[in-house]
Amino acid sequence: MTPPQTLLYWREWAAVRRAKPDADRDHLTITALGSRKSSKAFNNSDLDRVLAVFRSISQPGNLNSQMRQIAQPRERLLYTIAEHSKCLRLYVEDVEGYTGLILSERFGVRSVDDLSDHPDMRRTPSGMVEQNSPLLRYCMTLNARLQVWRKKAAHTLHQMRTLADVSCDCAVCRRASDPVPSLQPAGDDSDPY
Repeated sequence: MTPPQTLLYWREWAAVRRAKPDADRDHLTITALGSRKSSKAFNNSDLDRVLAVFRSISQPGNLNSQMRQIAQPRERLLYTIAEHSKCLRLYVEDVEGYTGLILSERFGVRSVDDLSDHPDMRRTPSGMVEQNSPLLRYCMTLNARLQVWRKKAAHTLHQMRTLADVSCDCAVCRRASDPVPSLQPAGDDSDPY
């Protein structure tokens, strides 16, 4: 989890404790995920499911909050797909036509809204195996095709994302967004010059 996600997790746990002081965090995690797992090992989907269970206790009357949390994985994928589409505009003249062709030929649908975000099950010789959801597979397809176009144009990821006006989280951009440390000691209001 990222530091903001960790803060959110502990804030929501504190709200559960206020609503139900005898709540067992381990039991609630097992309820949400089906097995015991450390919060340090949560992925985004795990966090969404645990927060939804926490909110069912801390905000039992707020169904919107619980449902919004459950919908987060789809929202994250749709956001990523929108970013991919912005980047594709750098390389493809008719992005809507290009992505529409992928949707119809590869997935048999007309719109991203028609893609399910639930994993598919596939039969293998050893039994049923869970496969990525159609929405995730579409996102991965766009990303793979985008990388081909980007490499043909000899762009770095940073160049592509910057030119497309999409947020970039490369090391250079992260350093640029870090606050500049003060040269004055804390509490010293005198002018050093």
